[in-house]
Amino acid sequence: MLRSLLIIAAFYSALASSSQEGVLPAGSFTYSSPGAGKSGPVEVIGEAGANGRISRLKVKAFGKEYGLGEGVLEQIPPNTNGVLFSHEAGYPGLGGHTVYITFVFGFAPEIINYATLACSTENDTCALVK
Repeated sequence: MLRSLLIIAAFYSALASSSQEGVLPAGSFTYSSPGAGKSGPVEVIGEAGANGRISRLKVKAFGKEYGLGEGVLEQIPPNTNGVLFSHEAGYPGLGGHTVYITFVFGFAPEIINYATLACSTENDTCALVK
């Protein structure tokens, strides 16, 4: 019985002292995609400050360049360490062709926080949708 308790205690002790995954936040970054359909190539160029927040961000899509203001940048999670691209063909009157760029903060098993920009042909703008 005592031996079983010692084995269990050693197991939990090893768990308590195991290493933990840490974040590697973005510094300056460029993400690109060849695009799909009318989106043309999509490129995201940015830079994060020492505080982990994105301080400069430029999006290229639909043959145009979109700059994003400080108000939008403040809503992107700090220490972003990943970017996802997606798109939809859309319908006239409902946004048209839209490219979604999702900035994520997370670790291997899960995404903890995210913010998504939607850049559309119909609105001719990039806006935060979450």
